[in-house]
Amino acid sequence: MKDGLTQRSRNQTPQHEGHEDHEERHGEREAGSFLPVPSAVLRALRVLRGLRVRLLARRDDTGEPSQKIKTLGRDGVTRRELGRDTAHLLLAAGATALLGGQAPAQAPPAPEEPRPVPRRPKVKLVITVESIKGRCPVYKVGDKIVLDNGFKFNLQETTNACMHSLASVMPYHVAIAKGVEPRQMGLARKDKDDGKAYVHCLDPCDVTGGGTVTFSIERVAGT
Repeated sequence: MKDGLTQRSRNQTPQHEGHEDHEERHGEREAGSFLPVPSAVLRALRVLRGLRVRLLARRDDTGEPSQKIKTLGRDGVTRRELGRDTAHLLLAAGATALLGGQAPAQAPPAPEEPRPVPRRPKVKLVITVESIKGRCPVYKVGDKIVLDNGFKFNLQETTNACMHSLASVMPYHVAIAKGVEPRQMGLARKDKDDGKAYVHCLDPCDVTGGGTVTFSIERVAGT
C-alpha cells in the first residue's frame, strides 16, 4: 500500500512540474506584454514553485504532510512562517517589477504653505517748522518734511530738509511712527494737547546763540 502511494506520487511529480513550467511560461508572456519583469524575480518565482511541488509530493500514508516537512530547516521554520515570508517576497517582487527594477521611492514632503506677513498700517510723519527765533539759512516757518511709514521720504510733499533738523528728529521718529504718545516721551506742549511732539534744532544757527528752530512731529494715518 505504502509503495503504491509512493510510486503514484513519483509518477505525479513530473505532471505537476510540467504544469508549473507551463504556467511560468504563460506568466512570462503575459508579463512581457505589459512591463518587463526582472530576471531576479523570475528566478525567485521558480525556486518557490519548485519548493511547492516537492512539498506536495512528500506525503505519508495518511495523505497528510509527514512530520519531517512540517518544520523546515535547522531553526524549525514552520510552513505558516514560510508562507508569510513568501507573500512578503512576492509583494516586494511585484513592486520592483512595476517600477522597472527600481526600489519604490518615498514621496517628497508636502511643501509648507507660506505664512502671511502682517502688514503695518500706513502712516505719515509730518515734520513742520513751527517757529524760528533768530535766523536760519535753510528753513522758513511752514516748511515740511514728510516721511511715509515713518522712514521713507515723500519728496512730493517735502519742501526743505537739512541734516541738523534730521538729527534732531531721529531719536523720536520711530517711536512716534509706532504710536507712542508724545506726552509719554516728554515732548508734548504744556499749554495745548494737540497730539504733536515738539523738538528744537540742535544747531542754533546764530553766532550769538539766540537762534532756535522748533519742529513739530505729527503722526497722520496714511491712505
